[in-house]
Amino acid sequence: ISCTHPSLLVLLNILGSIQTKRGELQEAMQIYELALKDSPILVTNYKGDIPPRSPSSNLLGRAVTFREMGIIQEKWNNPKRALKMYHRSLGCISKWREKIGDDGIPEVINIQSSFSGETATNGKTLPNSLDNLQL
Repeated sequence: ISCTHPSLLVLLNILGSIQTKRGELQEAMQIYELALKDSPILVTNYKGDIPPRSPSSNLLGRAVTFREMGIIQEKWNNPKRALKMYHRSLGCISKWREKIGDDGIPEVINIQSSFSGETATNGKTLPNSLDNLQL
């Protein structure tokens, strides 16, 4: 996958999540920082007129990254840094909502294995795995 591929942020978030679950918090944080980094490689190696990815091209993916970084900061007992990350996550969501407007926002349910079995905001119990998920 190239460094300009739109799925790169999502894949790095998945890798970071795996490292967090393995307890490799420092490595996970490095992966999340890489996911947020706007590499000059994106611009200097791109052959077209406009680079295919801008810093705000995937606001929801960036929101997830900041949230995960906040979780790591909490585990490191850094509540002020965690709160800063959570605020940045909410900022990305706010910018995303501004871009698309209040009309037509799909209902998004974020199911993570770390929250399985817990109660979602709609009062339903989250599934223990994606195998049990009925759409």
